[in-house]
Amino acid sequence: MLLRNGGLVAVALLGLAAPVRVSADVFILTINCIYIVRLASLLSYGSDDFLSVPPHATGLWRAAIYATIALIGLMVAADGLVFAISLVASEPHLVTLLTGVSGLFAGFVFVVILIGVPLILRVSHRDAPDRVTPSDADHVLMQTLNEIMKDKELYRDSNLTLARVAKRLSVPARDLSGAINRVTAENFSRFINGYRIAYAQGVLLETGLPVSEVMFEAGFLSKSSFNTEFRRVTGLTPSQFRAKGADG
Repeated sequence: MLLRNGGLVAVALLGLAAPVRVSADVFILTINCIYIVRLASLLSYGSDDFLSVPPHATGLWRAAIYATIALIGLMVAADGLVFAISLVASEPHLVTLLTGVSGLFAGFVFVVILIGVPLILRVSHRDAPDRVTPSDADHVLMQTLNEIMKDKELYRDSNLTLARVAKRLSVPARDLSGAINRVTAENFSRFINGYRIAYAQGVLLETGLPVSEVMFEAGFLSKSSFNTEFRRVTGLTPSQFRAKGADG
């Protein structure tokens, strides 16, 4: 990814060095539009395609992509304005000033993309979800996975990722993701959150810990994610579940 992005920047620099007055604007606008399209394509990826992203951070990386697209979109608008003014303005100092401001903004965005994005989003190659009958190997792998989940309670680690679990099982991450999908019809995030909610149910019924502490104990970092997943699994909020258990 770094080499590919560096190639685009090199093309832009060549455009800046070209003797044609509008060549820089044309190159910058074109490359920025390419980045917007490429970033938007990441939104079609599933949570399991981002191997190093914990289940609770799925919303975070999507928000980061949207924010980056919006930032580059603003830069495209600014460059488009500079390009339009350069065609009609008679005062060269105005064009120079606007071009300089736009150039600084462009440099900032490119630094964010070239350095920040590759470190946060390590995207694997996307495969279509498997919809085939699970194999014997899938069942064996899932049995091993369920055993370590129950014995080691790995799901309570809020930073748990597909890559880390796969490494612990000594299997490729994509094999583990495929086995989970074929056997449970869920992705890695849903699978882990299922264990977390089951654990939280037990703690809610057996202790008097506040719901917020139960959330952290189960491996969640976001109250909204905890409540959403809890309601998905049980049909109740954590407080309602505790109250119903006490009445029963």
